Amino acid sequence: MRLYADHVEVYYKGHLVESMERIQGKGEARIDYHHIIGSLVRKPGAFARYRFKVQMYPSHTFRLAYDAMRGWKEERADVDYVRILHLASTANGMRGREGAEEAARIEGEVRLRSGEASVHARLPRDTGS
Repeated sequence: MRLYADHVEVYYKGHLVESMERIQGKGEARIDYHHIIGSLVRKPGAFARYRFKVQMYPSHTFRLAYDAMRGWKEERADVDYVRILHLASTANGMRGREGAEEAARIEGEVRLRSGEASVHARLPRDTGS
């Protein structure tokens, strides 16, 4: 790892694998859900107590989808939301906001077509990792 005044570079076996803005200040953090989604898929119940939960909404659309799920799927909302995040991270090979928007679109379609979405039946259950 190399620290610079404005960014951080992460190296693995001598190769740059990630470069990101350096966040400074006590208790400050920047979480990219792509980096932890595999762990959350294996333990989706952990999402409810996740310290940086507020950073797990790639867009405002995603936050709205989660809030709606909490309203009509209270006991399964966290589990299904983690599956949607996983879908967003892998949707058609897209990353970041584009993948998040695609997953939110898929979630919206599922909800509209079924009236009371059965997300768990349509989203991946196993990451294969």
